[in-house]
Amino acid sequence: MTVTFDAIKDDFFRFTREIVWSTVTSVGSGGRPRSRILHPLWEMDDDRPVGFIATGKTPVKVRHLAANPVVAFSYWSPAQHVVQGEAVATWVADAAVKHRVWNLFMTTPPPLGYDLRQFSPGPDSEQFTVLRLEPERIQVLDGAGFPANFTPRIAVLGAASTSTVSTSVDHAATNGSIVVRHADLAVETEEITALLVDYMTTAQRQLLETFGIQDALTDVSRVRASLQEYAHSPNIVVVAQDSNRGLVGVAGLRILGPGVAEVKRMYVVPDVRGQHVGSRLLDYLLSEAAQRGMSTVRLDTARFMVDAQRLYRSRGFVERPPYPQTEIPQGLQRYWIFFELRTDGLVDEGVDEIVDART
Repeated sequence: MTVTFDAIKDDFFRFTREIVWSTVTSVGSGGRPRSRILHPLWEMDDDRPVGFIATGKTPVKVRHLAANPVVAFSYWSPAQHVVQGEAVATWVADAAVKHRVWNLFMTTPPPLGYDLRQFSPGPDSEQFTVLRLEPERIQVLDGAGFPANFTPRIAVLGAASTSTVSTSVDHAATNGSIVVRHADLAVETEEITALLVDYMTTAQRQLLETFGIQDALTDVSRVRASLQEYAHSPNIVVVAQDSNRGLVGVAGLRILGPGVAEVKRMYVVPDVRGQHVGSRLLDYLLSEAAQRGMSTVRLDTARFMVDAQRLYRSRGFVERPPYPQTEIPQGLQRYWIFFELRTDGLVDEGVDEIVDART
């Protein structure tokens, strides 16, 4: 029976608050589903429900939601109360929203609320990642009528306002005044070159200070010329643009061969670090790699780039020996760490949590 959401609103909130835990299922680009038990907190946003989940940004979720942002959620209790639905799931990037969600979980009485400090130092930490669920369809069954009068009541809410989540290569991911998007090399080559020169000059200085290695000086003309490798598909350059300052970050994706890509020269200017710009650049590239059918993503990083290594590991990258296509000279490879993320097959798709942040 089709009804308005107002007709099932009270039961929706009563049942989800009583049951607490929900099975949430996403589907990857190959059509393979993955389910996990999560803990949404629901509230009203104008005239429709919205859910928030404090959950790890695992490689599986990142790839699945990049391929298909719609997830199924399901609640069931022994009293035969049932809530099911489909929702558009998006990662929350806005700092103010993350603070509000943090306070929502911290101030809501248990078992619906809980102390997030067990798993993250605070709402500004990269460890605190949030999914927003905006349902497009909700079905409620009241167990009081089971089994004689067990009729589903279905509310169709229509397309979610967030359904334009970044699943196409032209969509820009925003966070306050900073936008992550494809670079326009026709007009931004010089600005991107300046970022890359800054990145390489800084790395050379740290290489000398940390290991006593004097690398060749950066050749600006060669850096500029190297960008032409990314001027045409399938290679891409993405940038982070501040609305007031221009470009503040850059990263590239280079296709090494069938199903294999490499993240190249990811750099964020020092004074915007701590705003998760590097995380967003990497997630954007992983989404692009998934859409291009890449089963393996590789990268290298200098051993002194500890923050970068922490980010890569948080996305499921694991260390591996130097790969044949690396641009790091053999004489310097012992000062570098090489990483790989495998996305093919059930076992290699990546570890996803069994439950939410509390595991």
